[in-house]
Amino acid sequence: MLVQELLDIFDEWAPAAYSEDFDNTGLLVGNPNDKCNGLLISLDTTEEVLEEAIKTNCNVIVSFHPIIFSELKKISGETYVERVISKALLNKISIIALHTRLDNHPKGVNYEICKRIGLGKTEVLIPKKETLKKLVVYVPKNKAQKVLKALHEAGAGNLENYTDCSFLIEGKGQFTGNVDSDPHIGKKLEKVSVDEVQINVVFESYLTGKVQKALFQAHPYETVAYEMYGLLNSYTNVGMGKIGFLKNETNSIDFLKNLKKYLILGTFATITIKEKN
Repeated sequence: MLVQELLDIFDEWAPAAYSEDFDNTGLLVGNPNDKCNGLLISLDTTEEVLEEAIKTNCNVIVSFHPIIFSELKKISGETYVERVISKALLNKISIIALHTRLDNHPKGVNYEICKRIGLGKTEVLIPKKETLKKLVVYVPKNKAQKVLKALHEAGAGNLENYTDCSFLIEGKGQFTGNVDSDPHIGKKLEKVSVDEVQINVVFESYLTGKVQKALFQAHPYETVAYEMYGLLNSYTNVGMGKIGFLKNETNSIDFLKNLKKYLILGTFATITIKEKN
């Protein structure tokens, strides 16, 4: 497997569109055309983690936090970040970070924490905005289901807990092909009226290329009449943080004990917020 193939898998599972604008995710160090011999997973890419990757012959490190976050102006070995990058390049080790892709993922970090501590009726705390697009396309009535199936298989029409969502409107389509046209229905220079269906589907913006490809492959017309645009709606499954309810009411001490148990923590720090008098 090439590093690029691994990146494609991550992009499918936790797309770059889930990243926050301030973040730095994806391939940060290395060559996407290198072969992946072994994979090491870590929270941070420290010097110790890099040494372990070298010793275990893992030439790809997948880290939660990005090794390059703020602006990097030089690689002279003064900081651990510079030393890690320099040594990784010398040893042909690629470094990938996912960070807020997993923070915002519907079944990412926050989902897993909620599941472990038994939190129910959960909602995303800060839904990510402008992650949805809408496709409107006009299809001959007898080909509508074929095109719709292709769009659904490409990921269009998935809305939170529902799949295969669409809205269909029947009507008449009209066109006249010029001398260079090759119409699927009718003849050149002939005005044609066709029973058509307007298909409306919503999809996550990172699927744009995949949805377009499916549309063009399934649609019978030489020139596809369609509209595609971004929506201001928030996709409430994607976003930072989660809020929910415990099965049973508990005090803060018992809650922290359970948190330590279910998350398998050694030690951790807490902050108590006191109300002002």
